[in-house]
Amino acid sequence: IGTQRMNEGIDVYRITEAIAHQVVEDLVFGEKVDAILADDLWAAGIINALYSKGVNVPDDVAVVGHGNSAVSEYTRPTLTTIDLQYHVVAQEAVDMLVNIIENTDHIRPMGKLVKPHLIVRKSS
Repeated sequence: IGTQRMNEGIDVYRITEAIAHQVVEDLVFGEKVDAILADDLWAAGIINALYSKGVNVPDDVAVVGHGNSAVSEYTRPTLTTIDLQYHVVAQEAVDMLVNIIENTDHIRPMGKLVKPHLIVRKSS
């Protein structure tokens, strides 16, 4: 979302109204993007900044989040998000670890693909 262009000292893990407006200025008005992908909290802040600048979501700019956090259901419009299935990833990791512990004489490389789910709402 353009964080590489943000001023030094800005915490990219904490969005503020000013930062959301900066992102909108840089990407929507500067770069002329028509879609933004960010984590759900950033996406919510960006939707608010777009609204305050008269930019219509999703007609002018689509916004998609990732994380499927509760905030995605409370934005207006509601946020399309990608559920990264963290609970499944955690369970698979625990299962793999238990398997390694219980089968120390048969350790082999393991991997598991956990597919994300797209949850389409009104922001895209």
